[in-house]
Amino acid sequence: MPRRRSEQALYRPVADWFRDYLAQIRPRGSVTVLHHCHARKLGSVIDAEGFSSSFPAASSWEVRVDVVGFRKRPDVVRLGFVEVKVRPITLLDIGQLWGYSQICQPLCSFLVSPEGLSTELERLLRSYGREDVLNYAGGKIQVGRWNTDRHSFDWSTAIPGGPLPDCSKPVRP
Repeated sequence: MPRRRSEQALYRPVADWFRDYLAQIRPRGSVTVLHHCHARKLGSVIDAEGFSSSFPAASSWEVRVDVVGFRKRPDVVRLGFVEVKVRPITLLDIGQLWGYSQICQPLCSFLVSPEGLSTELERLLRSYGREDVLNYAGGKIQVGRWNTDRHSFDWSTAIPGGPLPDCSKPVRP
């Protein structure tokens, strides 16, 4: 039986992919992606990166995100999130990331696993068409398989499918 990777072993390759993704969705500006922040509150991560003035409520955000991205332009800084699981993604996992995303309103929010989605979650989203559970204030969570061989998100498994066209548009708080 193949040995499963730990979540933390996936953070760096996921962060590398996410950095490229954020840089592609809007080429102007700069991108910083951190893969070593899962054990720290997001507010302290934002403060350490010098973005506290862009996120005044961040000191109250008691969330710990596996991979955090910052999309910086002269007039605005936006967040991006990726939560990583090594087991199949469940509705409970969506609930966790939905809460983070609802509060922090990131530019984009991903939930990835080399195992893909649980059978039950797959049924809920695909068979019963309940993609509404992925909606948060200003965006949609995208869930899907992490391809460990290619070190990238497998867009063919993404729900909702493909890169979201509005991911690069600013959200009005």
